[in-house]
Amino acid sequence: MRKPTKPSPTESPLLFEVDPQPIEETLTALGGIPLVVQTFRSLGLPQSVKEHVGVKERERGYDEATFVESFVVLNAAGGECRRILSACVPTLVWRR
Repeated sequence: MRKPTKPSPTESPLLFEVDPQPIEETLTALGGIPLVVQTFRSLGLPQSVKEHVGVKERERGYDEATFVESFVVLNAAGGECRRILSACVPTLVWRR
């Protein structure tokens, strides 16, 4: 008997609200990351990734949309994902 598939974390709403009035004494360089995630999800990119990218061979662990969202957040935060992505590229399967 197969387990029911869990919804992707990218399909969940963010559990906070963005206050348009910034607090003057609180400033962080990574304060815009939640807006990057919200934009990623609002544009429907998780669904697009689900339709066009196939990497996984088994139904366990995180889905492709979660991995892509993680790479986007890592890149927006100034991280280096070139090595990680180059290790994944040979296994990418683009669906038509």
